[in-house]
Amino acid sequence: MNSENIKSELISEVQKLLNRPENKIGGNSSGLEKIKAMSEHIGKADNFSKKIVDLLNEILVKNNVEFKDEKEKDDLIEYLKPTITELIQKFILND
Repeated sequence: MNSENIKSELISEVQKLLNRPENKIGGNSSGLEKIKAMSEHIGKADNFSKKIVDLLNEILVKNNVEFKDEKEKDDLIEYLKPTITELIQKFILND
């Protein structure tokens, strides 16, 4: 499985997480309720980023991806960083 396929599968799986009701900020709230909901939501970003890492690990195991060396693994991580950052931003911005 190449880096692009790993990235595509990760995006697909994370999108499923983003679409879960518990990962949305209540649309009916307003004023202070909305600010409180947004604050709580942003506080969950750390857990969400851990879920992304867990999903990535699941994808690698499921597809029997093995790295030749640490450099190959580091290269994949560097390749995925912008995508992971974008996914976390989507979560925070509630897109």
